[in-house]
Amino acid sequence: MRAALYIRTSTEDQAREGFSLDAQAEQLKAYCRDNNWEISDFYREEGYSCLDTDRPEYKRMMEDSDKWDILLVLKMDRIHCNGENFTQMMDDLGRKGKEFNSV
Repeated sequence: MRAALYIRTSTEDQAREGFSLDAQAEQLKAYCRDNNWEISDFYREEGYSCLDTDRPEYKRMMEDSDKWDILLVLKMDRIHCNGENFTQMMDDLGRKGKEFNSV
């Protein structure tokens, strides 16, 4: 299984509270090792809100969907905090035969 790892912080406070990009990356890498998943790529988003999808790395990740099988995030709020956007993403992933998982 090839995994796309999406990591995001929107504020410095999140980084101080253990949600730094590097901390998220380490936890996701460990999860992939535990599940014998290959890491396809990291998509690092710093300083972007989860309220919309107008994020450069998010867009790149979705455009790269032929390079991975599963999208992995640490927590649901790292990818979307808007139910409508999350539902749209899940529909898009489903149409492409992709999976989603949060640690």
